[in-house]
Amino acid sequence: KTTYSGSNPSEAFVNTMYMKYNNLGQVVTKSLVQSNGDTVYTYIHYPNEFRSNSGYKNYADDMFDNGFRNSPLRVSTQISSKGFIKATKNEYDKLTLANDKEIYRLARVYNMKPHKVMLGSEVSDYLQLDTIYKYNEVGNMCEKVDTHGLTETYLWSYKNLYPVVSIVGASYSQVKSALIQNVLDKNIITFLGHSENPALSGLNNIRTSLVSSLPNVQVNTYTYKPLVGITSQTDTRGVTT
Repeated sequence: KTTYSGSNPSEAFVNTMYMKYNNLGQVVTKSLVQSNGDTVYTYIHYPNEFRSNSGYKNYADDMFDNGFRNSPLRVSTQISSKGFIKATKNEYDKLTLANDKEIYRLARVYNMKPHKVMLGSEVSDYLQLDTIYKYNEVGNMCEKVDTHGLTETYLWSYKNLYPVVSIVGASYSQVKSALIQNVLDKNIITFLGHSENPALSGLNNIRTSLVSSLPNVQVNTYTYKPLVGITSQTDTRGVTT
């Protein structure tokens, strides 16, 4: 793929992208040749490359054998004149859903430490834990903790298709406990998930309940038109747009 930048082809900057594939048809290398002479390489590594590798807790074998073959375990970016400028390592956890189906979901992301530009080819020593993900019983992400320790929790609805509540500053277990305590229904999150069309008033009640129990959290709620997108958003001030 060749991209031209500029209206005059004779004066344009030309960037050319080359793709390299493995025998499974997966893109393993992207090479972007730039007009300035640099080449930017992106390397993508999949479970098949790490089978029986102890560094991946042997789950690479299981991912490969159970059809989760296209989930990248490592991605790195290298500039020919500078070395590696970016690297990510992904770790996955096996989840058993409520229907006993087993799936893999992204659990931890390690990114290259800032200001570490390397001329070598090994990046593992420069990785630090960046983001942690947790999932609910249907496989939806319910909690994210970033590199600064900031926690964001998500509640889902519309038959578990869309996140309708995001809570910044509290864990999923804290949110669940607060709702059970105030609503007096241990299944409130499950009922919300199964709902086909949650009412805005019901989401506002959840907001009120959370803020009263967890006064330092920031709560946003959303309604949707399925297959279309968001129809309303209520921000942390309670203002709906």
